[in-house]
Amino acid sequence: MEILPREARSSMMRERKGRAYMVWVIIILAGMGFYISTYFTLVAYGVVSATTRLMPSVCRLDERSCQSVLYTPYARLFGAPNFVLGLFYYALILVSAAGGWLASSPTLLIGLRGLAWATVVLGLYLTYALIERVRVHCLLCYAAHVINLALAICLTLV
Repeated sequence: MEILPREARSSMMRERKGRAYMVWVIIILAGMGFYISTYFTLVAYGVVSATTRLMPSVCRLDERSCQSVLYTPYARLFGAPNFVLGLFYYALILVSAAGGWLASSPTLLIGLRGLAWATVVLGLYLTYALIERVRVHCLLCYAAHVINLALAICLTLV
């Protein structure tokens, strides 16, 4: 049995701590994305009012602008509302990260990385559509797109 030099052991420990930190960042980001998608879903299906206290007032969907985004053709992908797809996307990342599968399943990690970067590309298009086509500025939409970019970067680095 070979004993690693102190520097090698120390480097391995720092690397493990860095990965553990990154997994926590992924869990937090995915949780935030899941929360936003849940809010959009509940508002779109009339379960809660857009002005509910579940969301800070600065982020709430106002009825004249942000809420209208939910019903545009750009709010659907393959016939499903983007916010519902977001629920599944963020849940998949949450479960994978919290379950420890990011480190133990290289195939899953590669798949999630691809999905995350595809989501970023879609987000660029949706941001363009918001600004140029729909002409609405939706802070929660922008926040979700930034979260998606951060998730893609974190999944690439983990």
